[in-house]
Amino acid sequence: LIREVAKEIEDNSSADDRVLVFYPNLPVLAKRENLPDYETCPDFPFAERFSEQERRYLRLSSREEIREKIKERVPKLVVGILDEKGKDFYQLEAVGYEKIKEIADYEIYKRTR
Repeated sequence: LIREVAKEIEDNSSADDRVLVFYPNLPVLAKRENLPDYETCPDFPFAERFSEQERRYLRLSSREEIREKIKERVPKLVVGILDEKGKDFYQLEAVGYEKIKEIADYEIYKRTR
């Protein structure tokens, strides 16, 4: 399953593309770089206890920072297990991403424009 998700990441992005994968091990398997400052544990409640400066030092991101990167259309792909609340928060389709694949619970969205 994980290898299949990693292969989809590889097939739908180039080595130069930044991706946003909510599980830090997947970009490593796919030989891609996750967004800067999002290389560690995606525990947002934990990350949001720190100031912005501390998050930069620890290489953590808040939900708001991730949403801004998506709105700016920085990642080529967004990959993760997203519940309805997460989908509403990130507004992927509204800002130009479309779901291209679903593997088990993992959804893969690609920037369209």
